[in-house]
Amino acid sequence: MQTDLFPLLTQTDLEFDLKETQELFSRIKEVCPKHFHFYHLGEVRLCPILQNRDRSHDQILMYQLTGEKSGAFILSIPSDLDLSIYLEMGNIILGKLTTALTNSMGLDLMFSPPQVISSKQSALLSDLMQKKGIDMSYDFLNQTQGETFDAFLRFSRTVEIGNA
Repeated sequence: MQTDLFPLLTQTDLEFDLKETQELFSRIKEVCPKHFHFYHLGEVRLCPILQNRDRSHDQILMYQLTGEKSGAFILSIPSDLDLSIYLEMGNIILGKLTTALTNSMGLDLMFSPPQVISSKQSALLSDLMQKKGIDMSYDFLNQTQGETFDAFLRFSRTVEIGNA
């Protein structure tokens, strides 16, 4: 049984031309990092997203995307995991993704350093999460165990969470 690794959300945001959006999403699916070694600590692999995973206590990291497309790359990490490792993992995943989109589509994209989102700020993410995007899950497999974390890519004209 083949599982779609990239379920799309409902197309409710009409900010982008449909053909352009479909091309962008298709290209993201092609170039998204599917597997990489994470230094000497283990490896990271794309896996099917768990729709029913409880994310209510997760730590949230957000990277702002700017350039020809604007939006956010959001990581949802179980609260008992070491945040510093996942900050770097997010940098690697997003770096590989933006480089591939630049090389394959000529898009000029940049991303900000990650911002840890507080519980007060996370409520503001709900509007952003309703926008068109791609949901992904990754497994981080180290010598002793495996951990799953989620990544969400959303596009919007502006992304502002503010400080709280």
